[in-house]
Amino acid sequence: MADLLKLDNFPELNLKEKTELSADVAAAATTFTVKNASGLVDTDTDEDILVIGPPGHEACEKRTIDTISGSTITVAALSFAHKKYTKVASLRGDQIKIYRAANVDGTKPADASFSLLTTVTIEVDQHYTEYKDATGGSDYWYKQTFYHSLQEVETALADSEAVRGGGFGNYVTVEQVRQTAGFVDNPNITDAMIAEARDDAENIVKGAVLSAGYVLPISDPVPKSLVRITRQLAAAYLLQEEYGLAAQGTSKDGEVKEDRIMARLDKIQQGKITLTDVHTEEEENKNDTVKGWPDDTTEDEDEDDAGGPRSFTAKQIW
Repeated sequence: MADLLKLDNFPELNLKEKTELSADVAAAATTFTVKNASGLVDTDTDEDILVIGPPGHEACEKRTIDTISGSTITVAALSFAHKKYTKVASLRGDQIKIYRAANVDGTKPADASFSLLTTVTIEVDQHYTEYKDATGGSDYWYKQTFYHSLQEVETALADSEAVRGGGFGNYVTVEQVRQTAGFVDNPNITDAMIAEARDDAENIVKGAVLSAGYVLPISDPVPKSLVRITRQLAAAYLLQEEYGLAAQGTSKDGEVKEDRIMARLDKIQQGKITLTDVHTEEEENKNDTVKGWPDDTTEDEDEDDAGGPRSFTAKQIW
């Protein structure tokens, strides 16, 4: 099966040095000044690749340093005008190398198991680079490194987190959570942050599913109700992290959203919401669990089956 990989262009690993413009710059300018040029090196063997403008935004552009004199940098003519305080950063790599390893037993493969799949060039006006692995999917793990095409230097494979293809093992994707939280165009909310919120939400959801008596892992594909709950709970966590108490009473109030979603999880635990296998349209598998007794049917049952009026409660025994 094919797998569409979405690769982060500008994680901290790829941002070598960061500074900002100290004055406005006009379009077609070949020089500009920055607040701090330290670390922006210009030699015959160590040319730095710069991005001028917020990474991933339309007016962001890539240039190679020609010369540096103090805090003044000379480059090829700029395509856009940029305001004072605009971000400037040097990249460890202007390309991404994608590595792939076969899944053997569900655990992350050793770095030696990964082989180079392809190399793609970063478009600096995009937050992500998409690559379609025509033969990929959950049978593979992926890693990415950043490659400097001028210096021919690559970041270490060990610095990259291995990710199972096909969104394996997760109820929702990072992109689904990003869209639900309204952070599609927010580069400050990284995929790593979203993945952490997603994993926290999935743990809560799985706990509720277990306490309701269902058997994990749940069927594949995951019931839509769980997908929706997980996506919204993860988004609620992100909104709380980003806006906190300042969002109270607004559509960005993550705490209110979390309370509403937890109420739905309570209904699953109470049996008021049934999880159904998408393929069979039957209820998901359940364990043989101990049911509460007495319950609403107690008085109607035969005394030989422990029926009849309740004579005590657990609270009274204690």
